[in-house]
Amino acid sequence: MNDVNVTRSIEVAPGTMFEVSLFTNPQSGFEWGEVEISDPTVLSQRASEFVPLYGEQPDESDPAGMSVFTLEATCKGRTTAVFTYDRPWEAGQRGVWTVTLEVLVM
Repeated sequence: MNDVNVTRSIEVAPGTMFEVSLFTNPQSGFEWGEVEISDPTVLSQRASEFVPLYGEQPDESDPAGMSVFTLEATCKGRTTAVFTYDRPWEAGQRGVWTVTLEVLVM
């Protein structure tokens, strides 16, 4: 698996709720960890869930899906949210994929 680092920027209004959907395959042992938000007074995570690509239940032959994170802009300001895809166990691969979302709430 090649290391991938992606950065995106968005502007939203206070009170806006939005989702970030990231591909995942639980069978690989990799998972998206907790979102790291640099200023939690500006942005907060409200929920996260796994959504299978095909149907309501993961297919054992193809368990791929999306990790969907629901975030809310709580007040004006600037912050970043960092999503990291790794194998979380001891001696596992860390930070293989990172997605950094630069958020301006205005």
